[in-house]
Amino acid sequence: MDSYKLFQDYLGLTTIVWANDLQAHMEEIMLQPWQEKDSNDLGISVDHFSAFDPLELMRLDARDDFQSNGIDADLDELDMYQQQLREQTTVEKLIVESTDNPVLMEYLALKEKRRARKQKKCCAFCKNNGEPASVYQSHVLKDSEGRVTCPILRKYTCPFCGVSGDNAHTIRYCPKNEGDAPGLALLKTSRLSTGKRRSISK
Repeated sequence: MDSYKLFQDYLGLTTIVWANDLQAHMEEIMLQPWQEKDSNDLGISVDHFSAFDPLELMRLDARDDFQSNGIDADLDELDMYQQQLREQTTVEKLIVESTDNPVLMEYLALKEKRRARKQKKCCAFCKNNGEPASVYQSHVLKDSEGRVTCPILRKYTCPFCGVSGDNAHTIRYCPKNEGDAPGLALLKTSRLSTGKRRSISK
């Protein structure tokens, strides 16, 4: 019994993938006489396609397309409509579409809010604590399920209840904190998460 050879073509895939002479093979197929039927399953005569050159047809289509869209003609109807859509703001689009269907208006407004929220990738905790933009724009405070994703807040342990990680919070938001929350100035540390000293603005 022969041993397994790593580079042996057991399934003959090289003959499928790499045709030695693709052009000759295509010419042979195109010039083959059609002997089976005079028409195909669609009822179209095969003689109609005997002088068919697909490359020439593509060239003619490309030339016509260029003449109608490139030089000889102005913008067609579809191009003008697309240009109008690009120029409209989202609010204008919603106003236009809301006249037809109020349910659609509500759905589109909700969808727009979600899209705007997803685009705004910013951690409010880090931003309020004076972290550089490169830090607070690199993540969000919580995920869609309400779990804390901010790496700095996740490491923080609440002194009142001892919670950290997914449910981490500051003293101000602690459910066991019954008294007045200390001001933001007391919550800020003297150093940023990067270790640099915080600049004190007065």
